[in-house]
Amino acid sequence: MPGWQVGAVPGGLWIHHAPAAGIAGLPDCALADPDRVAVVVGEPDLVVPSALWPAVAALLSRLPAVARSRARVVVPHPAFGGPDLAVLSGWPVEAFRP
Repeated sequence: MPGWQVGAVPGGLWIHHAPAAGIAGLPDCALADPDRVAVVVGEPDLVVPSALWPAVAALLSRLPAVARSRARVVVPHPAFGGPDLAVLSGWPVEAFRP
């Protein structure tokens, strides 16, 4: 989706609006599980647009099988998309408060 990019972060991937200030706003709890692959979507204080969620689902489905089986979607609250997350059915989704 235009204006968004995917970058590597410790423990996974970060899908964020470009440019982002850096991962300083993401708490360690979002990235800290060594047995899981965090796919962090959004940034604190920025609502994730509805149109982005299908692209996130497509990215998740393209992960290598090992990563896909360990993936969890992590969304900063209040960027949490509520009903828009229905497209991620079957993927674990967590919200965190920065």
